[in-house]
Order: sequence, then C-alpha cells, then structure tokens
Amino acid sequence: MQLWGRTLEFWDVTSQWLVWVAAAAAGLGTISGLLGAIISHETSALIQRTSDEKIAVANAKAAEANLELERLRAQVGPRQLRRDKFIAALHGKYPFPTEIQYVRDDPDSFNLAVSVFFLLTEAKWPVSYPDPVLPPLRPSFEQPLALTAGGQPSGVTIVTSGIDVTSLAKPVPQDDFEASLRALQTAFVTSLGRVAISGSQDMKPECFRIVIAPR
Repeated sequence: MQLWGRTLEFWDVTSQWLVWVAAAAAGLGTISGLLGAIISHETSALIQRTSDEKIAVANAKAAEANLELERLRAQVGPRQLRRDKFIAALHGKYPFPTEIQYVRDDPDSFNLAVSVFFLLTEAKWPVSYPDPVLPPLRPSFEQPLALTAGGQPSGVTIVTSGIDVTSLAKPVPQDDFEASLRALQTAFVTSLGRVAISGSQDMKPECFRIVIAPR
C-alpha cells in the first residue's frame, strides 16, 4: 500500500524523523530562551555595576572636593576655635592670669581674640578683655607690630616669662604653671591647628599673654 507514491513504511520513518526534528527545535528554542535570559541578566548586572562604580567615583571626587574646599576655607576664611576641644584641654588645670592682645586694624585677629576671651571665661580662667597691641614709643626700626608684645609676626603666640620652652618636650611638667602652659598650648593646637610660644622679660611671673596677629 502506498501514499502519495511512497510506501507506508517510508511515511512512518519520515513521521518519526519529523517528530524528532520538532522536539529538537523545541529544545533549541528553550535553550535559546534560557541563554537569552542569562545574557540579559548578566548585561543588566554589568550595566548596574558600571553605574555603581561611576557613582562611587563621582561621590569620592565630590568628597575630595569638599575636603579641599574646607582646607581652602580654613586657610583664607575667618579663624574659628573648636569650643569643645579648647575647653576640654583646659579642664582640671590651674587657671593663671591671662591677657589677650591683638593686632589692630585686622578684623579677623580681633574676632579671634574675642573668641579666646569668651572661651577662657567659660573655662573660669582670670582673663582680661582683649586690647590692641600698642606700637613702641620709640621704634628703632620698622617691625611687625605683634613683636612689640612678644608675639610672632603671624598667627597666635603664647607669651610667658621665666620658663624654659625646651622643658615642654619633657614628659612631665615641672609645676602647675608649666602644666597650664601645656594645656593652653594643646587648646590652641587642637582647636585652631597651631600656636607659638615665646618668652618676654616684661611679663609678670606666672602670667600668660596671648598675642593674636594676622595669618
């Protein structure tokens, strides 16, 4: 018996092959779908990772720019004391009489001098209200005004009398006055960044003078 010119056995074998081809095509379609899903997932993950990396880099650059901006502000902006660190450094130390002098005609020096006055008052140190540095009566040569009060030409200087500055490098202070000097030094270093220490013969014993000059 024949169908369309072919034997039934031929069509039986052909139908079996067609079934296998259809099954293989279905399997290939399934595999293609799975591969497509995997590729799509990996592509999305790669795009997300790349985006996250770019965001992280941008955030790091923004943080670095903010730090640089803060450094520039600290260098050129008004000087400000960190109250908590200043007060903490003086805690428990014996308060010695302190006077404050600033270079006139410099608003930043005056504002800083007033800030120091209020913080020392809060720390219960005997301190007088800031006065401008007076020029010498008979200047022999032109010099920075802060030098007249025993200070450095720029920045903040703690002026004392009768103390060996090199002793500050020793681990233990010699007496209460040196301990208070170290505390005052720490107060300025931790809250402002730096401070100088110098001696002056016109200072009374066991007294401090804080001289504030422009940057």
